[in-house]
Amino acid sequence: MSFHAPTEVPHSAMPADAVDALRVAKVDFTAEASAIDPDEGYDDHRSVRRQWLEFVVMCLCNVAWTVDAQLLPLFFKEFQIRFQVSQTELSSLATAKGCVAALFAFPCGFVGEMLPRPQLVGFGMLFWAAGLALCASAVNFQMMFVGRVLNGVGLGLVQPLLLSLVADKNPPSKRGSAFGSMFFVGAICNTLFGLVATKYAATKIGALAGWRVSIIAVVAFSSLVGVAMMVLVGEPNAAHLASRRKEQGFISVFRKNLPKVWQLFRYPTFVLILAQGAPGTAAWTVFPFFTQWLELGCFTHGQAALIFASFGWGCAVANLLSGALLNLVAKRCPDHGPPAIASFSVAMSMPFYLLFFFLLPKPEAMGAGGGAVLPFATSFFLFGLCGMCGTLNKK
Repeated sequence: MSFHAPTEVPHSAMPADAVDALRVAKVDFTAEASAIDPDEGYDDHRSVRRQWLEFVVMCLCNVAWTVDAQLLPLFFKEFQIRFQVSQTELSSLATAKGCVAALFAFPCGFVGEMLPRPQLVGFGMLFWAAGLALCASAVNFQMMFVGRVLNGVGLGLVQPLLLSLVADKNPPSKRGSAFGSMFFVGAICNTLFGLVATKYAATKIGALAGWRVSIIAVVAFSSLVGVAMMVLVGEPNAAHLASRRKEQGFISVFRKNLPKVWQLFRYPTFVLILAQGAPGTAAWTVFPFFTQWLELGCFTHGQAALIFASFGWGCAVANLLSGALLNLVAKRCPDHGPPAIASFSVAMSMPFYLLFFFLLPKPEAMGAGGGAVLPFATSFFLFGLCGMCGTLNKK
């Protein structure tokens, strides 16, 4: 038995109407393949004014979260003097906050299946403000530790719910710019606040230390934004949640969705993301400690604030740039574009660690940090430009 490859019929041997139909089919197929619409099926009935109002409130929520998450390490030098604690005890504040945030971030996704997310976000902000108020009034390190743990509970509740709200309230082709602009505003405000808070951390403002005043300011801002989230931001799936609450309880929701969680671990890509998440996040947990590291290296409060602010400016520009790149790759290469940008960002940041710890001049050896401010500030700014993964991973 022999097989023969099919022969292609030349156009000259085909009827004229068949040739025209074939050409039209090829044009239609090519146009359909090239015109991928990522927004297909997305519908938003809100007015433009309402869209902007809700997005501004969510940006302010992210500002409060960003400032709060990196707040206490700005004052570690003052804590060490005030409470007479070791560096290991100070580091336990960040460790405890991270552990409870991770512990409470996991179940909040299930709770979001039953209750409106804006109300949950607002509650989380009020809860973290209460914990932060305890830190502001702390008379000993144990009180500070308990306040930071309560603060971490609120931080863990808010972030995943806020990110899911931003994703649901923006079409896929604009989510990159939405996340990028939101993190840009957060980085700018965090940089400005950190600049002022670090500079006046040891200064008396009235009868209070400067670091206490800074924490109280974050408490007040977080509380106001939390109330605004509950009042001004709507839940896009409100009708669906209401019907689900009538049919299911919280326990049934957990029982129904847990198998879906375990099923995710069957996908190698998901496991790979989790595997790189720990080392990838660890560095960003340590970055706020740079303020204390700079101050211990003979930089003054003002100089350390200026240097670390340069890192914040770089991160702000990186968030804006990565958001624009995400919009671009959403249409052209949605599968491989974001991972490629993230890999490039990480690779570019690695040489800076060598620069910081081995190549830049050591101010403590010079006796003062004044002459080393410019090279440190420039290096920190360029290092911040590599921080694109925050926006990329959230999308």
